[in-house]
Amino acid sequence: MQTRSGKLHRAISLPNPSEFALYFLRSDRLLALDVTEVKKGMVFDLNNGQTIANFPVQFDAEDRTGYFAISPGGRFLAMACKERGSLPDLIVIVDLTTGQTAGELYPGGRGGRTEPQVNALAFSPDGQELAAFVGTPDKANLLDISPTLFI
Repeated sequence: MQTRSGKLHRAISLPNPSEFALYFLRSDRLLALDVTEVKKGMVFDLNNGQTIANFPVQFDAEDRTGYFAISPGGRFLAMACKERGSLPDLIVIVDLTTGQTAGELYPGGRGGRTEPQVNALAFSPDGQELAAFVGTPDKANLLDISPTLFI
């Protein structure tokens, strides 16, 4: 919608019934994430309404603010997910140009004795670092993860 006139600017069709979180990747790309029972993501080209990529949300992703981060330029999506237990303990990186998983990060290590909780994610302005605020039952740490895979 246009804010000045309140008129509909353009529309895209989303599958029903679903609940989506929407994120602009660029001015011409829109990400729709459904983390309900459907567990999928879609990237749309806003110029023609076509779907560019579809991907499953493989783990139990959280749908709270801060549990998703989009890299500058909109190529990568980082998601805080639950692999084991009741807290988000895994960061999954999806390449939004292909819909494929580009990597998985385990801030607490795999098989650790404590269950870390990923509380917030953010990419650096140059897209070369991913900051993850990770809290454990007895302390909280801010980690800078610099995966060369995502440059």
